Amino acid sequence: MMARRSTRLVRWWVGLYTRGLPSDVRDGRREEIEADLWGQLEDATPSGRSDRSTASEIVTRLVLGLPADLTWRIALWADQYARPATGSSAKRDSRVSGLLAIVGGLAFTIAAAIFAGVTLANSSRRPWQGDMDPLQASIMTAAGTVGLIAIAVAAVGLVRRYRHHASKRAMVAALAAAVAVVLGLLDVWPAMYFVPVGLSFFVWDLGRAGVFRTGPAALNMASAWVILVPLATMGTEIPVGLAVLLILPYPITWLVIGGSLLKATPAAQGA
Repeated sequence: MMARRSTRLVRWWVGLYTRGLPSDVRDGRREEIEADLWGQLEDATPSGRSDRSTASEIVTRLVLGLPADLTWRIALWADQYARPATGSSAKRDSRVSGLLAIVGGLAFTIAAAIFAGVTLANSSRRPWQGDMDPLQASIMTAAGTVGLIAIAVAAVGLVRRYRHHASKRAMVAALAAAVAVVLGLLDVWPAMYFVPVGLSFFVWDLGRAGVFRTGPAALNMASAWVILVPLATMGTEIPVGLAVLLILPYPITWLVIGGSLLKATPAAQGA
């Protein structure tokens, strides 16, 4: 039973990342995965492997294959849209991503500021462990959710706009970070650790490609690694103290990046 559920999960993932492809490519990929799943299930029966063991193997192969699946999809995407966007549409796409980055950075900064203030007021407890003001809690939750979603959508937009200028690895990291945002909002909390790191690699890659200046890209990468310090203590009893302030620089860098894109800097226009 568990193995059958695992195969349904694999089919859902394959259906997701092959959506929108030409029918021959899409169907070929799905048939390839179906044959692979059938082989796994058939091999498990005569060997006497337990249902749990087979399910674990299927899920493990799914997780380990995610980067290759995304890389394959991005490569097809780049080939499908090989012609660069026109100047007006490119500028519009950059400004939409810039606006989303600003909205996300501002909302995330508000949520981080509230979180930091409440934590500093009682460093031995987390906001969700104490009697936090309901209005503050609502604002923090709503702002944090909006901020994460806006930044994730901005990142996906930048992948689409600058797919010819960023490396495949960087684009995979950005898309994986966007997926991690969704998982985090679904209470898969450990996924959130990958969000700043994955996005920082992509932002740095765009900075090196000249989409915007390397200064904001470098600040984004540095703050992404710094924010891991307070994040790592959230699920523990370790007092956070002033380290909680380290969550503030990261969303602020998205304000800077968004402003750069909104201004349509010469580097971004040239890219």
